[in-house]
This record gives sequence, structure tokens and C-alpha cells, in this order.
Amino acid sequence: LKFVPLDPRDKTLILGWHNLSPIWDSNIARQGLSKSNFYDDVLTQDILWASNTDDLEVIERIFKNLSSNAVTTTDLGPIGYEQFHYYKFSN
Repeated sequence: LKFVPLDPRDKTLILGWHNLSPIWDSNIARQGLSKSNFYDDVLTQDILWASNTDDLEVIERIFKNLSSNAVTTTDLGPIGYEQFHYYKFSN
């Protein structure tokens, strides 16, 4: 079943077990993102990334390695409690 989005714009992608499911595929398609060009799309569109703050350094490294441009990370604050935050990545 589709979970209720935390972001009222419904433009947040939350990675986890469901990124292997049809729900993930339909969310990618609904956002107009390409599975083959996912990281570049996240950097250039108004998409938020929700993640555990402990994982941020690894996520930033992945984006920087996969992008040919400099990557800027903006922390948009916690989601309900301090451990998980919204992030905006751009270049």
C-alpha cells in the first residue's frame, strides 16, 4: 500500500526497502525522474531527500562522485524528530 507522504508536496523520495518495490518505480515515474539518471535528476529538480543524519556524509560522497559538478547540500531540518532530516541537493 502507498504510504502517506511526509512532504505535503509529495516530492520527497525516501529510500529504503520500498525502493525495490513497484511503489518506488511508480514514485520515480510520477516525479518525472529517470531510473537511469536518478542522481542527476535529484540534483536538478525540486526533490527533497529524507535520511538519517548519520548517513549524510556517505550520501554527499555518493552524489559528489556521481555528479560532474559541485554538489551543495542544504539541511532543511528534522522530520518529526531530530535523527531524520530533509535534505536538498543541488549543483
